[in-house]
Amino acid sequence: MCVTDCEDAPPSTPEIDSEESLAAVAHYIMMHYDEQAKISKKIRRKKKYTPKAGQYSLEAGLRAFGEKGETAVTKELRQFNNYSVFDPIDANTLTDEEKSQALASLIFLKEKRNGDIKARSCANGSVQREHIAKDEAASPTVALESVFTTATIDAREKREVVTIDIPGAFLHADNDDYVIMRMTGTLAELMAKTDPKLYRKYLSVEKGKKVLYLCLQKALYGMMKSPLLFYRKLVSELIEMGFVINPYDPCVANKIVNGSQLTLRWHVDDLMISHKNMADINNFLVDLKNIYGSNLAESTGKTHDYLGMIFDFSFSEEARR
Repeated sequence: MCVTDCEDAPPSTPEIDSEESLAAVAHYIMMHYDEQAKISKKIRRKKKYTPKAGQYSLEAGLRAFGEKGETAVTKELRQFNNYSVFDPIDANTLTDEEKSQALASLIFLKEKRNGDIKARSCANGSVQREHIAKDEAASPTVALESVFTTATIDAREKREVVTIDIPGAFLHADNDDYVIMRMTGTLAELMAKTDPKLYRKYLSVEKGKKVLYLCLQKALYGMMKSPLLFYRKLVSELIEMGFVINPYDPCVANKIVNGSQLTLRWHVDDLMISHKNMADINNFLVDLKNIYGSNLAESTGKTHDYLGMIFDFSFSEEARR
């Protein structure tokens, strides 16, 4: 039933009877929304990242853990040099706008169960939301239905299963965009210590604090496009190895090896691999280690903790979650 045919339909909105009235209304709307946008932008800039429970910001972590904390931070920063992540920039060559849009470098410390201190670095990519649409940076992840279906097939066919995590996965992916990162204060000084000849001359002072500007050559956790950049890299490598990407789930790939199917499914840098023969899985892992290094976190056997779920392949025809 059409609304306009209903006797109880509400009266129509009065028409604006002059161009002057229309112009006045349009001007009000434009000014109103422009002001709201400015307010929202200011609110977004004032927000600061809050560490999760059990995590410490850099300064708080160094106070809490002392020398052990600084050692953990230095270890985390040195891996950036190993992967050629940064290209230092002379602050005098940057405009005020470029400096204001630079991504802040964040680093957090956490004490592990065994007492070791772990440092984790990332970029505060929130400022990128203003000029990068979500659909331009979204990366696919494996569907839960695909995980359950392929795990059931693994159990039914009595396949061997291996799960792996690729440490520092994003750092293997090249970043083609011009992205500037800013390290401030203690973090800038610690970064300079990792390679004084490279960084020391690029240290500058802003508001009484040491500042180091860096151009990102690799994808880094926190950048909006990092997951997508790594996904594209991994897919291209799998296709080169002879895998076929599933047409219904872009994070599932298969390859026939010695007459049997080798299946790979992944969520960002967490992979689950299955095949009837462990030797064929190991051969694939050798190829993967040649690309991503030998320190892959591997889990073998009948029980796997994958994506926060426990998969038990102890039973011949059943995968339990």
